[in-house]
Amino acid sequence: MEWQYFPRSRAIPSHLHDMVTSLEPYLATVHASETHLVSNDVLSVLAYPLRELGYLVEEAGPPRVRVRRPVLFGANGSVEKSFDVDAFHEQTGTVVEVEAGRAVVNHQFLKDLFEACAIQDANYGIAVGWVDASFEGRGPSGRMSSCRRSSHRSSRGTWSR
Repeated sequence: MEWQYFPRSRAIPSHLHDMVTSLEPYLATVHASETHLVSNDVLSVLAYPLRELGYLVEEAGPPRVRVRRPVLFGANGSVEKSFDVDAFHEQTGTVVEVEAGRAVVNHQFLKDLFEACAIQDANYGIAVGWVDASFEGRGPSGRMSSCRRSSHRSSRGTWSR
């Protein structure tokens, strides 16, 4: 498993390091069965350790349970716009998005990044992207890392505030 915390000038917060440590054995089991992975299948494997750490986690259902986070508010404080996320931790404000396959090819991780930046009370964004060994050159994790490095300069921060 390869991970990178941004900004690189700061050490990873302990709650995020705990999450990485907790997910690693589960990601290893997914890697062992790696054939045309679907994001919801990977999320279902990661759901248990995420819940153990206190995350609200989307459930594919039935019935489908969504984790909705507010983005825009209207009259009388009503939520006008929200985004569905794969998991969210209320106390730390950590958004988790799991993408298998299309994370890099379709630039889904960028959409996830922009949505996480717009979510109220989001302080950290975690993108779990699956690295496909068939990519040439720098590979998908290199492309994701390059985009994160160049975009983390926003006022809200990209991967942490």
